[in-house]
Amino acid sequence: MLRISKARPPTGFRVQVTAKGKAYLRANPATSPEKLPPLWRKYKDALFEAYHGICAYTATKIIRCHGFHMDHFLPKSMPQFRRLAYTWSNFRLASPGVNSKKGAAIIADPFTVPDQACRIDFLTGKITLNPALPEKDRRRLEYTIRRLGLNEGASLQNRVDAFGNYRRFAELRNGKPTNPAQPCINVASLTGNYPFVASEMLRLGKIEPEDRAVCRQILADLGFDAFKKSTPPSVALPGNASRNPPPSPPPPLQNPSSLHP
Repeated sequence: MLRISKARPPTGFRVQVTAKGKAYLRANPATSPEKLPPLWRKYKDALFEAYHGICAYTATKIIRCHGFHMDHFLPKSMPQFRRLAYTWSNFRLASPGVNSKKGAAIIADPFTVPDQACRIDFLTGKITLNPALPEKDRRRLEYTIRRLGLNEGASLQNRVDAFGNYRRFAELRNGKPTNPAQPCINVASLTGNYPFVASEMLRLGKIEPEDRAVCRQILADLGFDAFKKSTPPSVALPGNASRNPPPSPPPPLQNPSSLHP
């Protein structure tokens, strides 16, 4: 998990969703959560665009045609959070599998998680935690990793593969012998599809020197706060989204099946 900045509400959301939704809640205080009018659904695609298709919880690219969820981070099923059912800042873009595991749990928020809180062991693909984390943050992140299954199944191999695929690309570019049958990806594809992996490789010095500026720029343009602080601003997105796009769309991976969170 990487800390990501909040995108501004798309045009019309406050009027068509927030204002109408709050008016409905005032007039119908006894309506059960599952019967609330889903006014937010018409802005589902806008949420995907605002966050560049990156799952808030896994920090990996979602394959759009495989579906995605507009998650109420603080669940509308809990009475104390019902008032946030129509609030833009309570929505997170999530891959279906991860969001199904989350359910109504209260987990670590990708908008507020500390910088460099999570790390990756690239031998196993497991997410580990920064030993300097305060105990409260550590407990919340440990619960989040367990609840979302972030250290289970294909997620582990996907991280290892993304690391290895970029390293093979770098070796090939540097003239080192590699197995041509194995996939390789450049830094734009790595960072655009696996921002969490790319950020960890930057921290560990595993991104080639000539690729580091591009990697940082894409991470900043995707909205990851730690990289926005040290990267000059880019041209703003036109239209509804408030943040900056990557300099160019990441090319598709040679093994797109590995994109599943």
